[in-house]
Amino acid sequence: MKVVEIKRTGDPDVLDCVDRPKPQPGPSEVLIRAHAIGVNYFDLMIRTGRYRWMPALPFVMGNDMTGRVEAIGPDVQKTKIGEPVFVAGWDMDYRGGLYAEYASVPERAVWLLPSGLDLDQAITLTNYQLALILLHDAARGVEPGTVVVYGAAGGVGTALCDVAHVAGARDRPRRIAGKVYVREFPRRRRGD
Repeated sequence: MKVVEIKRTGDPDVLDCVDRPKPQPGPSEVLIRAHAIGVNYFDLMIRTGRYRWMPALPFVMGNDMTGRVEAIGPDVQKTKIGEPVFVAGWDMDYRGGLYAEYASVPERAVWLLPSGLDLDQAITLTNYQLALILLHDAARGVEPGTVVVYGAAGGVGTALCDVAHVAGARDRPRRIAGKVYVREFPRRRRGD
């Protein structure tokens, strides 16, 4: 199978696509065949060598994946072969390894997805989970009135605008992308 790893930090040319044996699921593990792989800010920070908790190199990048269950190990309780799933790095102690065609992960890290859900869209779930944390936990109980979102054109910014809108922000969330005040992109996306 193919994986993307780094042996040194730097520009995008340090990303190497290499062959590795296809993993087999161990006890309480699930083998996932990748459909979509997320690229997040901490992936950039690791690649460039600026992440606070740098992993040992070489390192297979990636902390988000959607796909289908290909095989299950002994002691797997609820996950079935063929089911669509989502995996996030924080459920696996940010160990990476998801820039790969296949990944064997603990069953506790697997989020079952509804049948028929678009796996390309489901990869954005990490952005929405972070947006919910930012709005409801990091804001420490402050009710949203008008919300200003810097970097609204990015994945987390877009998710934060959506979450604030659903949470009842009085006005549409104020979106700032770069130096331009942006109002139309998220509106057109939502259809309002």
